[in-house]
Amino acid sequence: MGRLEIFLNDSLGTFTSAAPIETGAKSPTAIVTGEFDDDQTIDVAVAHLGDVRLANNAGDVRVMLGLGDGRFSSGNAYRVGAIPASIDRGDLNGDGLQDLVAVSFASDTATILLGDGAGQFSISSQQLSTGSGPVQVTVIDVDDDQDSDILVSNLKSRSVTILRNRISQLTDPDGSIAFEAAESRCRRVLRRPSTCIRRRRFGSVGDD
Repeated sequence: MGRLEIFLNDSLGTFTSAAPIETGAKSPTAIVTGEFDDDQTIDVAVAHLGDVRLANNAGDVRVMLGLGDGRFSSGNAYRVGAIPASIDRGDLNGDGLQDLVAVSFASDTATILLGDGAGQFSISSQQLSTGSGPVQVTVIDVDDDQDSDILVSNLKSRSVTILRNRISQLTDPDGSIAFEAAESRCRRVLRRPSTCIRRRRFGSVGDD
């Protein structure tokens, strides 16, 4: 069973180890913090590999809500693609609430979980395709249009997938998502595509 190791900061530069917290599934692969239920405490979302011995095994993302004292609730699990490798958060449908996106290495997909602001999520019906073997995802506005876009680095195809968010272009947004995809080769660092995102994280990826 996977578990979280929590280290509490005393504000003096010293960290104290708290009791480990079980995440509820095997092989955690990625974690992101956020504020998912509007109670001013830090929550976490953890991606799990699942059982790779099973055919077409799907991993999951478990959202654990913070209690404010270093402890977390057991949370809910949401099925994503096979072998989720990375997870990030951001407002992906323009409703002002925190959503999640997980990329899955074996299924070459990005799965979006839409948050309701109360700690619950729903899986978007729009499954997004990535390059081959996605290993890292970052939510960032790459084209300065005030929408949160998604960048994915792909190990097998040695590329970066740019999922541009077009939600602000909809005349009547209904809480769904609107992404269009483009894939670009990352020059100079083909052997380590995850560095493409880190290198370009604070710059504009597109020409617009």
